[in-house]
Amino acid sequence: MYIISKIFYMKKNFLIISLLLLIWSCNNSKSKYGNDLHITNIPVDVSAIPCVRLADIFKKIDLIPLETKKESLLGHIDQLIYVKDNCYIIRDGDRNVLTFDKDGKFIANSVGVRGNGPGEYAIVLSAIYNPFTKMIDILQPLNKVSSYTVSFHFMNEKKINYHGKNYGFFHDIFPVSESEYICLYPTIYDEFNTIFFYDFEDEKMVEKIVFDDIYGYLTQTVNPVKYTDSYYYFTPALTTYTGYSIDIEKRTVDPEVYLDFGKQKISQRKIKKNDANEKIQNQLLQSRSPIPVANLFNKNYLICRIFMPEKVEIHTLFCNLITKQKYLIREKTEDNYQIPLFYLLEDTELYSAIFPYQIPEYIDPNLLSDEAKNYISKIKDDDNPIIVKYSLK
Repeated sequence: MYIISKIFYMKKNFLIISLLLLIWSCNNSKSKYGNDLHITNIPVDVSAIPCVRLADIFKKIDLIPLETKKESLLGHIDQLIYVKDNCYIIRDGDRNVLTFDKDGKFIANSVGVRGNGPGEYAIVLSAIYNPFTKMIDILQPLNKVSSYTVSFHFMNEKKINYHGKNYGFFHDIFPVSESEYICLYPTIYDEFNTIFFYDFEDEKMVEKIVFDDIYGYLTQTVNPVKYTDSYYYFTPALTTYTGYSIDIEKRTVDPEVYLDFGKQKISQRKIKKNDANEKIQNQLLQSRSPIPVANLFNKNYLICRIFMPEKVEIHTLFCNLITKQKYLIREKTEDNYQIPLFYLLEDTELYSAIFPYQIPEYIDPNLLSDEAKNYISKIKDDDNPIIVKYSLK
């Protein structure tokens, strides 16, 4: 009886060990987020993805010329925000913010509210539109936020009362209600890989979430938080392989898509978050790994700019998340048009902005309407930039 019991005990242990090994094996064969069925895993082998032309992935290109007049001239675009069916908000390289209606007609600029007096700002770190208050919020140093109408009439000023590890300034804000905002630090601070929820009404930080799968330094100028197709998306303004969705009610941030570069992924062990920015940049560039630097995604598509250190080129990856088809457009090819920096993905449309002299590089005339072709034939080099809307197939 004792022998039979012992044999049964050994068999039971063997089955348990075998089951644990099987589970361990399955878990290790999956991606970083492979255990979560909610994650869309996207294998990326740059050399194996077919290279295509603009006409292969876009069905048309629409142009919205921004009105050219003395008060609206733009020499550089640092930030572009499209308020759906309403207006465009642009921050230029001279710390001005300008507004245009949805057809490109000039509304106003912020020159009159620049300064150090009441209701004025001296430096703009970022500008954002709050759809709940219908105002433009301008983030300044010392974590001050000034709110204006789209015509730049001053409404109010508030301050983020929070001191992190470095007592630094936030670099990006994004409204999720009339009083609650998401706040993000720039890469020079320890908490650059943290997303904060701050409530101005209660004057306190109500939640903060830290991310591991984020690398420093190589950043994008596009606001990392976006609201489209009734969802909030978070694509950190750093080098990362993960795109997240934000649940505003629960104040949670969940991984949605994961770019699986396999063996070409940058080793996180070699990148020390406490290193100086310049050292982190050199580590990234010397890794010779493809570096994802600017991601946009929604429920149907993912678009990612990939920096190739060896060739010093930027390739743009297009992925249909429904069909799982992937395409690549390479930079600097003689027989193809280039891809600009996209600021927004709205449903099936990508928004960018280019200057008149860039039209031959970025615009395939075969994708334009007759009206757009006629406009291009009359455009002048010193005219204002053009909002370009690319429609995916």
